[in-house]
This record gives sequence, structure tokens and C-alpha cells, in this order.
Amino acid sequence: MKKLLFALFCVALISCSKDNNDDLGTNPDPETPILGTGDPVERFFSEKGLKPSNQEQISFIQFYADNVDYKLAGGRKNGKAWLAKFKPNGEEIFSFELDAKTEDKSYGHYYANSLLFADKKYIFIVGRLSNWKDLYNDTDEANKSFTSVISVINSSTGKESNRFMPKKAERFQVEQISNYYLIQEGDEYTHYSQFHILDNDGKTLWSREVTDQSEKERGINLYDEHCFIDAERIIFVGYTASAGLKYVYRIINLKELKLITELPVEGGDYKLTGDNAEKPNIIYKRKNIKMYDKNIRITFEENLVENVTNEATGSVTTTETTLGTYYYDLDSNTYKVIGKGKL
Repeated sequence: MKKLLFALFCVALISCSKDNNDDLGTNPDPETPILGTGDPVERFFSEKGLKPSNQEQISFIQFYADNVDYKLAGGRKNGKAWLAKFKPNGEEIFSFELDAKTEDKSYGHYYANSLLFADKKYIFIVGRLSNWKDLYNDTDEANKSFTSVISVINSSTGKESNRFMPKKAERFQVEQISNYYLIQEGDEYTHYSQFHILDNDGKTLWSREVTDQSEKERGINLYDEHCFIDAERIIFVGYTASAGLKYVYRIINLKELKLITELPVEGGDYKLTGDNAEKPNIIYKRKNIKMYDKNIRITFEENLVENVTNEATGSVTTTETTLGTYYYDLDSNTYKVIGKGKL
């Protein structure tokens, strides 16, 4: 599974892992949004080199993200939650204002860690709908309750492609999975409550409630070394009690939470083996499981384990030397081995 190609540093939002080393901007005071029209907001845009449309309508800056290819800023504009995307030179690409669209809530708000995920196709952002017109100065407790909303924004047009109304979720995680997106919802006690799978067009393929206790506690990470075969099936490394807790490749339907089949990790055609398999002190370590040309590819290393003795101290150090990297491919429908090789 590929996580977050374009990571974002936002106000009060920790950085996410990414594939490049492009640093992104941060607000020097992450706990305090930039409030008020006039000098504070103007100074922020001037310092960042941003040129938003109708700047005089912007009253809050809640987060900012600076990527090599674009910049994002969000807060409040024209009395609504607001997100804008800018070119590297600061010219505005689009401006998006969140419409509450509910019968019992009148106002939308973004906050410091609203920005969940962004890539070249979509921006995932979570907001709160409430009856608080002013998030910081409204003292009416009757207006305090809020409903979360996740918007999937087209990165090119700024149009809302999809939205979710989580029931009781307090935290959210978004991951890119090949041609799909996974949204995980969780509560304030770090339990996961919902899975949503979206296609490459940002549309929902399926959603389900998380009911298994282990899945509630770990979410998708329950399935170690997992790989999505398609929008519903995943393969991961598990174990089976019937084989004396031996490891197996387990393939399940994640949508229905049903086991499809189990494959032996070390048996028959699935056994990890390389050019030096008959030599002593050879071990094999799996590197990853991923989709390759519509098949499942399992990649592993062949390592030589040696004990090296320090003549001066007599201490022994164990070292591992990689002798080669190998793979075998499984048919994504029959799960049989259809090819092996050395990389």
C-alpha cells in the first residue's frame, strides 16, 4: 500500500511520510490561528507570496501547506470554511467554500488539522458543521455541538467530488492504495469505527462498520504486510492455529470480512528459495507484497548470516549480507505461482 505521496505540514498537523524530500511550510505558532481581516491576514499572504481572490473576505487562516508543485491555505472566508490552492508563484488556482448542506447546522468550520491528504487528483479535508457562526467568540453552549464532514476535493477544479458525514468519528486517516483510496474513521479512544474505499474518481465503492475487536484497535494495520488485490480483496501475512501457529499468506474479502483462502509461506511452490539455498547459514526475508502487472508479486532477499569475532575483545557480532533479491508472482484469481525470478 502506498501512503501519501504528497505529505503536508499544517498548523498543528504533524508531517506524514512521503517519497520525496521536499520540505513544506509550517506556521511558527501552531496553536494560534491567524485571526481578523486586515493586517494579520494581509501580512500572512504577503509573507507567503499568495494572491487569493477577494482577500478582504478572509477572516481566519487555520492551516498552510507548501509543496513544490502547489501551495494550500485554509480557514474562513465569506462566513464559510474555506480552502484555496495556489501555484508556486502564488497565483490562485481555485477557491472552495464549504456548504453546510444540512437541515440542523448552519455554519462550516475548518481547523488546524483539517487537511488529511493531498495528491495530484484529490484533496481530502475534514470540517465541522455547527450553529456557531464565530468559532472563537460564540458563547452559546446550545450551538456547541457539531457534525464532522469529509470533503473530497478535485485538485484541478476545486469541485467537491464526494463527501462523508461520519457518525461519531473524532479522527481520520486517508491512504492511497494503487487505484483506490482508503478512509479510516476512529473515535477519541483510538478505536477504528468505519472503512471507506473510494475509486480513482473519488467515488465511494463501499463502506462498512468495523465490528471485529482487533480491527477496531489496529484498523488496516491489523493485516501485516498487506496488499490490496482489488477494491475488496487483500493478501497479508497471518498465521493459522491449525498449523501450529505457522505463518501463512491469507487472502480475505475486506468488504465482507470473510476468509477466501490460505497459502503456506514455506511450503511447496510458495517456499522462499534462491541460488544459495543449499549452503549453510542462508536465510530469507520477505521485502514486500505488491501488485505487479495485475498479478501479486512477493519480493524477498537471500541473506548470508555470519558470526564475526573481534580478536582484541573476543566479542562476537552477527552480520547479514544480502546475496540476492528474488520474487515470485501469483495469479490474482487462482493464487497459484505463475513465475519466479531474480531481480
